[in-house]
Amino acid sequence: MKYKVGAKVRVKSLDWYNENKDLYGLIELNRVFSEELSKFCGKALTIKRVNDSGSYSVEENSFYWTDDMFEGLVEKESQHKEYELIKAAQRVEIAAKILEEAKEELRKLI
Repeated sequence: MKYKVGAKVRVKSLDWYNENKDLYGLIELNRVFSEELSKFCGKALTIKRVNDSGSYSVEENSFYWTDDMFEGLVEKESQHKEYELIKAAQRVEIAAKILEEAKEELRKLI
């Protein structure tokens, strides 16, 4: 099992569901992913229990879930976004320094 109790996981997207479902709205995975589960697509769920059957129970509903129904951990998404924000802030800081240097050069010319 890939996830532990307490992990926040993201259910695969609605686009994934629509691209992979059969005529009956089902996707054959380790367990069947049904149209009923599709309302959770893209949403974050919290692992409540790791079952002996190779499935998970989650806090948000009473369905059984498997690894192949999830995109991954929500925390990893947050860490990636945080990293991108830090990089953007560093670029803004560099741009501000360049702007100050340009203003100083302009003052010298005036």
